[in-house]
Amino acid sequence: MTACTYLATISVALATAGLTIVFDDAKIERIRVLSVNDPIMRYLPGPPLVPPTVIISMALGSLYCSFVCFAQSVRLYVHTGFYIRACTSRFNPGTLRVAEAKKVAIHAGVAFSVGLRLFYLFIPLVMWSVGVTALVIASIIMTALIAYMDHFDTTSDPDSDSEEEEETREALTGQQQQQQHSVSANGPVIELTANSSTAGTAA
Repeated sequence: MTACTYLATISVALATAGLTIVFDDAKIERIRVLSVNDPIMRYLPGPPLVPPTVIISMALGSLYCSFVCFAQSVRLYVHTGFYIRACTSRFNPGTLRVAEAKKVAIHAGVAFSVGLRLFYLFIPLVMWSVGVTALVIASIIMTALIAYMDHFDTTSDPDSDSEEEEETREALTGQQQQQQHSVSANGPVIELTANSSTAGTAA
């Protein structure tokens, strides 16, 4: 929930700062000149198909939408905590069930996922405002970085993992052997105690 709060704050701060660009004619003209001099669009006739103002407005819209999703996620996570405490309370009359808490938690996760994707969308849209070349380069770099962070684990070593598993297996085997020895050692004592009590009763 803390991550959602931070991301929501960053989103609304960036969107508010971006509004100053939309209403500043000098900055819009500078962005338009950059988009016209784009290496891909330079030799095409006519102005760009999508004006920079529209592109920047789309980028700000993605930020505001991500803020709404993050805020919704925070709200639902707060409700999840309430549901969990209420469902496990002895004062719960049975109207609140664990299935409802799971449903709220799933909705919170979906809202966070959508908000994060809209937050990622902001960077390619901003790069698109200065040209298609920047859009393509930013999209490739972002896709490669996200794929690397999702699929490659640089903190773990397969050899060390196998050594740790072997040590854990040996420790468990040693504990099982100790338990077997203790059971076999206590067996005659229990039998001797039972025989002594039987003899005392017979006497």
